[in-house]
Amino acid sequence: MQDPGEVREPSTRTLVASGNALSVSIELGNDAKTVFSARPDGLVHRWSLETGRLVEAFGTSEHRFRTFAARPDGGAVATGDDEGVLRIWGPDAVKPLRELRGHRPMLSRIAWSPDGSRVATIGQQWEMFLWDPAEDEPLVRFMPADWSGSSCRLAFSPDGRLLAVCMGSDILRLYDAQSGRLERELEASGAHALGMLFSPDGNLLLQWTSQGSDSGWYHVWDVRTGDRRRFGERSWFDDRSGEELHVARFSTDGSRLMAFSIHGAFECRRTTDFEVVSSFHLRGGRGWPPGNRADVHPDRSLLVDYGKGTKPLLFSTEDGRELGALDCVDRYEFTFDHSGTRLIAMREHYLRVYDVASRELLLTRVEYKHGAWLAITPDLSYVATPMAEQWARVGRGGSQPALLPLDPARRNPDAVRASLTRAR
Repeated sequence: MQDPGEVREPSTRTLVASGNALSVSIELGNDAKTVFSARPDGLVHRWSLETGRLVEAFGTSEHRFRTFAARPDGGAVATGDDEGVLRIWGPDAVKPLRELRGHRPMLSRIAWSPDGSRVATIGQQWEMFLWDPAEDEPLVRFMPADWSGSSCRLAFSPDGRLLAVCMGSDILRLYDAQSGRLERELEASGAHALGMLFSPDGNLLLQWTSQGSDSGWYHVWDVRTGDRRRFGERSWFDDRSGEELHVARFSTDGSRLMAFSIHGAFECRRTTDFEVVSSFHLRGGRGWPPGNRADVHPDRSLLVDYGKGTKPLLFSTEDGRELGALDCVDRYEFTFDHSGTRLIAMREHYLRVYDVASRELLLTRVEYKHGAWLAITPDLSYVATPMAEQWARVGRGGSQPALLPLDPARRNPDAVRASLTRAR
């Protein structure tokens, strides 16, 4: 197993890509060296960003799941299935460490506290549970009887003391994450949340929204006082609503807040007085075409933007200067790694890793069915499970074209930790 290295603040970035063949979602490991990729066949793979090799596997094909979350220390994974069962998995285990029941069918969201002592979940019927993973019964059951909606969000404060729960456009609550006691009811944004996170010091709560009277605005609450501020530029197309945001981030030191919209508007504000320190607009005067995918690195002044019908472009967030394009086909999702030196692109069963400075492709990882996988570098050196190697030669197993030529002499002989036997 790789050295876990420096422990980073828990990642709030989880990407999901789906296709006709195989759907995969990923979550960045806090060690800044690994990625968790979750597959609908019941497996979560933790693999190296540098080599593509499998580090650990979680779950089995007997228990397929709808959502997952990796514990911040990387030592366990929580999965939730269509029956509402929460399972806690250790690495390379054939049985879950815990099975926690209480939700009605379908568990839709999972979040770990930073220290891994609590798990928060939301089900399809919009009930929220707060769990101690060592106990069979939840600490909190919150089921709003008068609410039905289409969005819900969970976020733990960095110190693990508070849990923020957002349901639809009307409910935003802060709970004590240890006791489950309700700490504060905040004035809700009045719009459906696309994302939510705390500032690094835990004093501010950020939420960006859509589909409401304040559509596209982003909102910041002072957790200590409950005061709310609302920001965001007016839409180019509708003066009554704001631009829908792709992404919003705090810098690691919490001094800055960055937001980027689907029509190419970027702004950075100080969190002390919320004054704008930099702003620019991409894609022309009317922000067209709107972007498909985007990400902002909080500390390296980097932005990746992917407008419809264009190649993904890298920009400096200091002045909007274009830094170069990535050679990448359509419909990829993007996220920077923790260091900002690598960019991960994902589409269906493909995961690509790019070097940000040179914009060169470093690695392609292909997730096949039945736990099989292959990682290949641009010079065609590769490491693969036996089934993946066979499928890659003929283009089967994931409905992707054959990855030829695969020269056996280029096969990396180092240990390949396959989970084929357990997956079957």
